Amino acid sequence: MIIEKQKDKTGMAKTAEEIKELVAAELFRKGIAEKSIVVNDEFTTIHYNCKNKTKRRLQNPEEFVQATSFLKLIFEYGYLPQNISVNESVQMGAETKEADILVYNENNNKVLIVVECKEEGINERQFQVAVDQAYSYAHSLAATYTWITSGIK
Repeated sequence: MIIEKQKDKTGMAKTAEEIKELVAAELFRKGIAEKSIVVNDEFTTIHYNCKNKTKRRLQNPEEFVQATSFLKLIFEYGYLPQNISVNESVQMGAETKEADILVYNENNNKVLIVVECKEEGINERQFQVAVDQAYSYAHSLAATYTWITSGIK
């Protein structure tokens, strides 16, 4: 299990200027250059070129944590985008939930890692809820690992 936290952030929705600044970061520039992600010209949406081709709103404060985690999985840990699913439905008993990121094995038939992303600056109780949520998804999917993050150190 990997747990990362970053404190002292507001958790507010991102402004257009904040979004432009974050997208200019090296990891995002690399993701855009290699077409792992596409950010529209207005900096309002991000497209993940992955197993399930997901499109999300960049104003969501959790989205940058999720996008950074997605890009780290590719560029720092060596996982292939086609083995990563973003915001995939997970059956939890009678309910259907949504996992932030799932990393599959090479054959795309077994979940290796459940990644649970939360916006920066959440409190300890909220973070513990995220830990419990990730473990619940991992148990349901028989995943090997969990990674819970509320910001990238």
